[in-house]
Amino acid sequence: SLAPASTELEINNPSSEPIALDLSLTGSDSQLFQATLPAGAPTTLAPQGKIRIRIDFKPSNTTPPARYSTGLQIGPADLGTFVVLQGISLAAPEGDNEPPLQRITDALGIPLDVGGGGLHLNTKAPKIGAGVAANSLVRASDAPVRVTPLARFSPPGEIPLRWHSRGDATRKPIATLADSSKKSDAHQCLFPHWIDGKPSATFDPGSEPFSLVAETAHGAIPLDPSHTQPKVDHPARIFPIHTFLGNPVTNAVLVGFEEATNGDYQDALFLIENVRPSDD
Repeated sequence: SLAPASTELEINNPSSEPIALDLSLTGSDSQLFQATLPAGAPTTLAPQGKIRIRIDFKPSNTTPPARYSTGLQIGPADLGTFVVLQGISLAAPEGDNEPPLQRITDALGIPLDVGGGGLHLNTKAPKIGAGVAANSLVRASDAPVRVTPLARFSPPGEIPLRWHSRGDATRKPIATLADSSKKSDAHQCLFPHWIDGKPSATFDPGSEPFSLVAETAHGAIPLDPSHTQPKVDHPARIFPIHTFLGNPVTNAVLVGFEEATNGDYQDALFLIENVRPSDD
């Protein structure tokens, strides 16, 4: 975040007992976070009740660029819940001020070796870190494929994401990342939204292998280098993952795109669910 950022956390009480809505932050970075109940909220959460808590991440102009975290205890230890909050502070937008991909995956609760802790990663090797040397994906079940934008650190402007059957030049739309007209840091943030405001999009590629293309103002970025003439050997990377936000996931990969040539692979980073890398 370049400036204070906020989100909401929905809390549910599945028990048969009321739970005190006491909020407390712990950890060395707790001063950078704030958790607030809505105005006029009750002091307890009724059985089967739910409430939304506002979460603010408040780095200052002097906060060093890094990943920060704190623990949020909601209610008593025996009946309440404990949530880990994380945020990334930037010194300024774009360029070398952007966070490395490894810092982003750490903040998202994804234990993953992305090939190095620096901003610039290898664009020539067939695979890096725990990634795979694949250029296409295949649907894992008959259900739709779900795409969730996790991070975007690129120049401003809309970024349509499209898919195509392997070997087919025709691209079909999935969804489009929003520009910065409504949210000034939409191009430099975690969890960027699609233009429809939804957190995820779904599509059905059928049972055959398919690939992806992110269309930026500086040209198309293909997951499959043979689809266009990319600026680097590997303009996108696939990383299979098994944990997201601390929770187990199956048949899921990260796909990170490189818009320029420096190999940061976080110009647009997506969680793709119900897929496997295609080895065919």
